[in-house]
Amino acid sequence: TEDGESVEAGTLPGSTMYWFDDFVEKVQEALTFNPAKKADRIKTNACERLAEAYKLAEEGDEEKVEAALMRYSEKVTKAQVFLEKIEDPESEEAKKVQEAL
Repeated sequence: TEDGESVEAGTLPGSTMYWFDDFVEKVQEALTFNPAKKADRIKTNACERLAEAYKLAEEGDEEKVEAALMRYSEKVTKAQVFLEKIEDPESEEAKKVQEAL
């Protein structure tokens, strides 16, 4: 990530536990109510999708690389939409969300 934090690929698409990993991420995002923390969680999950794509590319699985990149793009879009929903773009909360992205 931009702040030097390392993000691992974790469970890769195609693994029998990938659906569970995805489910847990969605639940964590849904249950995170602080906008700055939610944006940070979404950013971390997006970076994990990118790490998955890199790992899959190393393995030569182009189809799954494309799927991982699509999920990365969806996460980034979700974060941007979330940021746009903040009522006051000059608020301290909005600034924290922008920093997280």
